[in-house]
Amino acid sequence: EEEVELMRFSDVAVPGDRHLVWSVLPVLRAAAAPNEVTRLQLGISSPPRPRDVIAHLANLPSDALARWPLPDPVASVYQRTFDFLGAQWSKISPEDQATLRSLACVPVGDVLVKPSRIFFRLSSDFSPFMFQVPRCFGAQEAFLKKVGARETPSGRDLALFLRELGAECRGNPLNPNELSAVTKVLETVTESHSSAASANLLVPDSSGVLVAASMCFRCSDRRLIRRVDRSRVHLVHPALPPSTCAAAGVVLLADALQERLDHEGELLMAHSPLEGELTSRLQSPFFAEALEAIADTPDLSREAVSSVLAKWRVQVALKLRTRLFLTANLDRDRERDHEGEDAGAASSAGEEVTSLDGREVLYFVDATHSRVVIASSLPSGVLPHHALASAVNHLLAGRLSSQLLAVGAALASQPRDMMDVMERLGVRRDEDQASLSRGTPGARVLTVDEHRLTVQPRKAFLPGEVVVVRNEARELIYGVVASVDGGDHEDDDTAASSSGDRSEALAVTRLS
Repeated sequence: EEEVELMRFSDVAVPGDRHLVWSVLPVLRAAAAPNEVTRLQLGISSPPRPRDVIAHLANLPSDALARWPLPDPVASVYQRTFDFLGAQWSKISPEDQATLRSLACVPVGDVLVKPSRIFFRLSSDFSPFMFQVPRCFGAQEAFLKKVGARETPSGRDLALFLRELGAECRGNPLNPNELSAVTKVLETVTESHSSAASANLLVPDSSGVLVAASMCFRCSDRRLIRRVDRSRVHLVHPALPPSTCAAAGVVLLADALQERLDHEGELLMAHSPLEGELTSRLQSPFFAEALEAIADTPDLSREAVSSVLAKWRVQVALKLRTRLFLTANLDRDRERDHEGEDAGAASSAGEEVTSLDGREVLYFVDATHSRVVIASSLPSGVLPHHALASAVNHLLAGRLSSQLLAVGAALASQPRDMMDVMERLGVRRDEDQASLSRGTPGARVLTVDEHRLTVQPRKAFLPGEVVVVRNEARELIYGVVASVDGGDHEDDDTAASSSGDRSEALAVTRLS
């Protein structure tokens, strides 16, 4: 049997206003609804007060659309609600207008969305956070703009959204769909080249929690992931591209850390015969040639390798332990997890972030003394040349990370055997691969061309023509004529470009 509740007439709504207030005011049965004259005498408000309509929108749960109780379609009900509020806008107090702007009151699919997170045009799919205005609300455009909808999101809008989302999440991780949307938002913000929008951004850390970009780091060195205390260092989520991280102000972890010997004064050297042998191989021109073949890239030539490795020597320590510190020169305002920490000491010495099992290392690059220190006691299966190979990759900015096996094999070989070992490993470039560099500015001249060179001082070279010049080391390399000054005169000058640099071609030669 249906329950009947008695109410005051001033606290009820008529059936025609059901769509405006059905969650906050009882609705009279159609049979009991009075006519207009009687309605006024009884004190029934129709249409209802705008404040009651706003209270109704605020009262709807987040899953209201999934449990829709009215016979009328969702879109039809909200169209009439928006039309009513738009017509009554001048009568709504500024406080109630602000409340309306903060409510998730616009239906998009099966979710209710804040007006500030809907736009009439979107360049990307930012769901489940931001949406394009549904077509059914085209006639309500004026009202939607009053409550916060915009034509298209600016970089500042997106940055503000991230801050609001961070407050809403309260330290909880994003789900996979949310993480994908936040990644797209960050890419859009950083591509907008707005310094104001890109400042103080929130980014997802490796667990999906939004944190300040200034407190997050990008780790490209997997060796450090094990060594840092993850409770003190936030690593950015790997789904965020490096370019986006850089634009958002996320610093490379390797650049933010300083590695120091643990109790340096107690470091005991093994004085192993390996020290001289590995140092000789490290500084050998044959090793530089092997690394050039391994890297197979013009920016890591044997000359570049030699210039980096020439000053380094190898030493072996009986026991090798180091500690990691966040350097103080980042000039960040970092939040401290532990109360009572001496801020002055942290500023001068840096904050130690070494994990409990992160002090034992295979090698240490000691820039102060230009030495690579290798531990004498290595894990099973790891040999000294493996540890030195990792150190060489470190010295070359991680450009050989995927080729450590070949680097270690070269270091395990006698210098004159290194290139033969590379060839047996399939690393040394064959003739077809070498031919790809033929004519590339900065690449060394191939034998097939070296025997066909002729000197023609009076030759009128053309822009774009491939020539051969000598570099600073007096080696023959390919170049491309960038420009030709003057006309057909004896003192004509030709400028050749090598690896993008304009250089004087003192003895320009050409292919016969």
